[in-house]
Amino acid sequence: MTQEGPNEGIAPSISTSTQKSVLSTKPSDLINALLSLLSSPRPIDFYDVYARLIGGLCQAQFAIVLQLKEAGFQRLGGTEGAKEIDWLEHNFKKDRLAACLEQGYSYEFVRNPDGLGSLLVAVRLVDVVDAVAMISLPERDRSHLKEAVIRMMLVKNLVLSASENQRSGASDLLQDNQRNWQSKQTAGMAPAAPHLGTESSILNWLDLAADVMNCRRFSAAALSIVNGVAARFTLRQVALVWRSAAKARLIAVSHLERFESNSPLVHSLEQAAQEVLATDALVSVCTIETGTQSASIGIAHLALMERMPGVRRITSLPIRNNAGQTQAVLVMAADVADGIPEHSNLSLTLELCLSWLIELDRRQQYWWQRAGEWIGGKLQIVFGPGAYGVKLASLISLSLLITLYAVELPYHVDASAQITTDNTRVITAQVEGRLKEVYADVGDLVAGGQIMALLDVTDLQQQRAEVQSDIEKYLAEEDKARASGNLAELQVARTRREQSLSRVKRIEYQLQQAETKAPFAGVVVEGEKRELSGSTVRRGDKLYRIAEVRDLYVVLQVPERDLREIRMASQGELRLLGEPGKTIPFAISNFVPMAQVKGEEGNHFLLKAKFTEQTASWWRPGMTGLAKIEVGPRNLFWILFHPTVDRIRLWLWL
Repeated sequence: MTQEGPNEGIAPSISTSTQKSVLSTKPSDLINALLSLLSSPRPIDFYDVYARLIGGLCQAQFAIVLQLKEAGFQRLGGTEGAKEIDWLEHNFKKDRLAACLEQGYSYEFVRNPDGLGSLLVAVRLVDVVDAVAMISLPERDRSHLKEAVIRMMLVKNLVLSASENQRSGASDLLQDNQRNWQSKQTAGMAPAAPHLGTESSILNWLDLAADVMNCRRFSAAALSIVNGVAARFTLRQVALVWRSAAKARLIAVSHLERFESNSPLVHSLEQAAQEVLATDALVSVCTIETGTQSASIGIAHLALMERMPGVRRITSLPIRNNAGQTQAVLVMAADVADGIPEHSNLSLTLELCLSWLIELDRRQQYWWQRAGEWIGGKLQIVFGPGAYGVKLASLISLSLLITLYAVELPYHVDASAQITTDNTRVITAQVEGRLKEVYADVGDLVAGGQIMALLDVTDLQQQRAEVQSDIEKYLAEEDKARASGNLAELQVARTRREQSLSRVKRIEYQLQQAETKAPFAGVVVEGEKRELSGSTVRRGDKLYRIAEVRDLYVVLQVPERDLREIRMASQGELRLLGEPGKTIPFAISNFVPMAQVKGEEGNHFLLKAKFTEQTASWWRPGMTGLAKIEVGPRNLFWILFHPTVDRIRLWLWL
């Protein structure tokens, strides 16, 4: 059926089981549709339409109305085309539903079959026994959870009002609310304010929240709140006091854009709000106390009443943030004393607006104020009540940080090491030829004068035989010339014979050099037998390198980033690959002031170190190992993070 009368042209059409149209997403249209639905006789698909409307109002994925039975759940209605309704019904725990029926609402986080998360929110309905309205919000909308709960609670009040009106046969209240809403939409004027003792229209409270949300300045939003509350309750004056640290600060007074912060009245308002902050409860004082009222009287409120002649009642309402702490106090002064207004809708509306006020207050602060507030909030979590997991994590982190800075351990610089000596000699080939025999190999111990390699001397021996035959020939020519008395031929033959004798001596020397001998006792550190055997060499080619096993020392390769930590005469320990279980102490004696590139490892510097203990007989030049150079104690933080800190300092040029 279609709602007629004052709402015509504003509320969307609400049909029965044949309704398939898509409703508007504007909150005002949805509220009007709810009013139209609730003020009319209930159709067969009442809860289906009701679920669609609350789902649209809360911007939910799904909406459903359930009734808790002994055998399980009974589905009263739900959103059209909701494929996961059955899954939602079975994943919302029964204890959560019991909590919802007891306290009015509850919510729970569940995991969907597709892996995404959802927030299931349930609110108890008042028109059916053990009935709840349930919506599903995406996990990304967790920040809007409180707003959704508030909207559903407000909608629940609509259901309550409609039920009472239907039972009494009067729906004038709802129709008046709709007329007020329509007149506001058409004329742009606020609806007439109800008396202090009457329940304000839900539309008016939503309208007040919308006005506050449209403000872009903190002072304008606060002024909208006090003026809106004063108009709706016909109050003498309304003041909003903001909590700054542990103090109360007046930020807005109804009908006043500016006020003196040092005036006695402002001071009295702040003192009254301070009483609410101290007790964290509503405080109300009245000149006439009735037997049905439960008032908590404070001295500051009585003093405030004395400063405001004609005021019969002062009520201070705490406004709590998401953490449950009182962030602001609304002080209301009325000229009548007959009853305190119903504050449920007012509290919900103010808490809905509080998040936006906090954001506006944060935006108007300087950056250092926002930083201080953020730090203070984190410290409040750590040092305030509750949040035991955060406290435990903070305690562990603090203990770890103290340990990193307080505990010092010996720090060592790692370096690759090699044993070497300066008593080495390179043995080269003295004559050209082919190596006939190779007797020594790398790593062999050789004695002084020991033959290490032998050249093939067949050609030299043939040359020596030819020259000796020439000597005999020249000797015969010399005798013949002497016998004939030919002095010239005698001199020529003698000269040729002497030349041949010189050639013989040179050949004899080459035959001697064909034997490569060790100049002293030592170890062969270069020259492999398999490479030298049968090879042809020229004069000056290197054959072997022999090192004398004495005056051994260590050559260390230290990375460039760690060189600054090492001092002359620094101590260290060496472990050879041949005997890794034994440590060999040494001391730095000198370093080579020239970097050497070591592949991808970067620049390395060579350091020389002497052994502080007697060398072992089995040590050989060329042996390698790993060395650790002691540079003194360092704290754990420096040991773990100094490479990262060094890179950051280079990047930032610090």
